[in-house]
Amino acid sequence: MTSLLAALALLAACESADEKCARARDEAQATWTSYVVSLESAMEDARDTQRTGKEQMSAHEQRLSEPVKRDADARYERASGAWMRAFESGMHKACSADPDCDQLKQALAKADDVLDEFGQRLEPAKRAQAAMALTVDEAKQASEAVPIHAGSPVAKAAQASTGAMAEQCEGLPPPKPDESP
Repeated sequence: MTSLLAALALLAACESADEKCARARDEAQATWTSYVVSLESAMEDARDTQRTGKEQMSAHEQRLSEPVKRDADARYERASGAWMRAFESGMHKACSADPDCDQLKQALAKADDVLDEFGQRLEPAKRAQAAMALTVDEAKQASEAVPIHAGSPVAKAAQASTGAMAEQCEGLPPPKPDESP
């Protein structure tokens, strides 16, 4: 076992700077790809939540609306803006008081937040992913342009892998187009 480890260490020591750089670029590319995929997956899950949630919300609203309409009717004429405000306020209260409706409303709001936040992160992450095949400065610049996502260890790992790639590839030319990771 120790001879195998010694042989691996010797082999790693024999690796050229170009090979180390290519390996670091591949690792950075893979990490950025993983981050992009995680963003896209979370966004698709949020879209699914929105699609199914809107249908479910419609059913909740239909179920809850009759008593709210009666209450608004008792206070205002249906054609007035006051009736509409009373109805909307009553629906908000009725949904908040109904555990299923409230939970769904929160899930839809969270899905909206995910789409907004992750949508803002996706394009810079894709640019960073593509930049791993460019110069070290371009790769670092693209990586630094990605807003750090505190809840995502993959984002931090992607930026760290860019730093590791920059160290390994400093002073070396970017890969030729047919050699890019």
